[in-house]
Amino acid sequence: MVNTANLINAEAQLSHCWREVERYQQAVLAHPVHSQLVTISVLRLFMQSHVFAVWDNMLLLKTLQQRLTCLSTPWRPVQDGMAARLINEMILDEETEEVRPGEYMSHAEFYIQAMVELGAETQAIEQLLAALGQGVGLEAALAPLEIPAQTRAFVLNTWEICQGPTPGIVAAFLWGREEIATPLFSNILMQLDGMEMEGAAVCCDRLRAYCDRHVGVDEERHIPMAKLLLERICGESNWAWQQAQEAAVSSLMARQQLWDGVMAEIDFCGGA
Repeated sequence: MVNTANLINAEAQLSHCWREVERYQQAVLAHPVHSQLVTISVLRLFMQSHVFAVWDNMLLLKTLQQRLTCLSTPWRPVQDGMAARLINEMILDEETEEVRPGEYMSHAEFYIQAMVELGAETQAIEQLLAALGQGVGLEAALAPLEIPAQTRAFVLNTWEICQGPTPGIVAAFLWGREEIATPLFSNILMQLDGMEMEGAAVCCDRLRAYCDRHVGVDEERHIPMAKLLLERICGESNWAWQQAQEAAVSSLMARQQLWDGVMAEIDFCGGA
């Protein structure tokens, strides 16, 4: 951890590290899958893989919560109160969002509800969650699922990052998740406004609410908080910043491959 005086240099380190990661992030943002999300049927195919990225985002956050806060008893004070506060606030949003007045749930659960509303297939993600609930390990739970190989590889990449150094987990969350989420969800919102409904009215209320919420929360809260957290975790350590860069690049390359898998599904279905 670092003290306040070191954070000025950490900001410079953050900028340098981001410049090394930026081209991988831009490649993800320029992926052709984004231009394909123009019909409900294609959107369903997209969501059936993307839901695994929504779910396994919690792998990153809960691993950070385990490392940066005290979740065991007897309780003991944490090393960095600010870092603990930052991760706890983000967990509060992601795990127990107030989706409607008096109704709280995780973003993953809300996304699955949006899939059901749009008529997307949820069997694979529900099968995974059921297996995990029965104590099956992640790799074994993923193995029988009928999902693209790239989707399975994406989740396993996230899991591998979670076994690695803490700076890498924060960087994967910041650059491999939050910063690419706003353009994605903004694009979906724009497409929903003019999307062809294929002859039948399809309700998109939950997906619209999900995307709206993320565009605001990610830009206003989670991205600045994740940057501050990364600065505190890495400080002036060149080793820590290198670990952050490597994990962010790995996460973004896995995302690129995830989108490749979605494109293959779209092409196989003839654009659905």
